[in-house]
Amino acid sequence: MSVNRGWKILKAVQRLPPEEQESATEEMLAAVYEIDQADAEIEQRAKIAGIFCKAYEKAVLLTPTVENVRCWTECTRMRPDEIEDSIAESYELAQTFQTIGDILKKEILPLH
Repeated sequence: MSVNRGWKILKAVQRLPPEEQESATEEMLAAVYEIDQADAEIEQRAKIAGIFCKAYEKAVLLTPTVENVRCWTECTRMRPDEIEDSIAESYELAQTFQTIGDILKKEILPLH
């Protein structure tokens, strides 16, 4: 909770009759907690969306030709074991994008 928000709550509670202050404080703090939880969920969802957007923005820049892949491996001085790791990662990423495509096709698109 921000200092400003806390100050406003304190002032609002102080304007209430003393017998109502405790319950009002509890209700306001519960409401603030719910708002903070909702904000955290929105931030998490936005972060996930951002990751997906960045992945697609970067992936679309790739042109997988023999020349481009050779340039990548040579310019980064990949060793054979690193090339093998990149092979496995490439297949894993392909499967990830395949799964995303399946979810979009089967679960998301039918809802629109």
